[in-house]
Amino acid sequence: MDGGRCSATSAAAGEREPGPLETMSRADVSEAVDYGLAAGRSVRTLLRALAQAGCPIGRSSFHVLRCDAAVGGGFAPEHGVILCHNRLHTRREVLNALAHELLHAYDHCRGGGGAAWQTEEAAGEAGAGALGDGPTELRASGAAVVEAGGAAAAAAQAGPGPGPGHEAPAAGPPGAGCGGGGGGGGLDWSDCRQHACTEIRAANLSGDCSLWQELQRGNLPLAPTAWAAQQRACVARRAALSCALNPGCGGPEGAAQAVAAALPACLADTAPFGPDQAVARP
Repeated sequence: MDGGRCSATSAAAGEREPGPLETMSRADVSEAVDYGLAAGRSVRTLLRALAQAGCPIGRSSFHVLRCDAAVGGGFAPEHGVILCHNRLHTRREVLNALAHELLHAYDHCRGGGGAAWQTEEAAGEAGAGALGDGPTELRASGAAVVEAGGAAAAAAQAGPGPGPGHEAPAAGPPGAGCGGGGGGGGLDWSDCRQHACTEIRAANLSGDCSLWQELQRGNLPLAPTAWAAQQRACVARRAALSCALNPGCGGPEGAAQAVAAALPACLADTAPFGPDQAVARP
């Protein structure tokens, strides 16, 4: 993938743009990040898994920015995890977005991607808690963005639109679902099938398609017997929305086809969690 690209947490089509008074401040999102890194169960599990895989990620690789694109956050291997405070509404959304982007990092790591963000950490780059000009290099990089999770629209100011680029560290053989990125270099984000798989996993395991999130979006059926099917549909919908932003998928139709083909295998791949973490089953 291009060095400047990143994956991002975007809002579902048709969601209205949040007003400035409805979203969180940069300081509030930074505090939620601190909480998630210290006490968020899913986030902590992913941090441990990344470290065990040889791809540790430190606090300075979490950046809180004001974003222009319709995404809640993103992941770029050169910079780490990006969260868009002007697109996030609650701590729950921040935690879901953290888990979503760290799952992309984990998948890239399993494919042999390497923790490129460690260069910035070593150089002492400002992280999510900084209120300075951290996003400048991201804005200049022309990074692309892809959907992650969150009931609100989220925007990645890092570039024009979303494309494949959620890369992360590497650790061992690629997962059965996402496959490997060319020759041990991490996921190939231009490969729509690989991109679809990591988006399926992120939507399924991050909390983005929890019953609460679907209720907030107005998508939860009244009959409890229909809830499981709705959560599976949510995973497919959110993954397809992200992949549609990837030029390698050929638009919404190609993205939907790639997601449908990858869905069974990638729903079954719940690493580094157990099957109980998933909201949808193969």
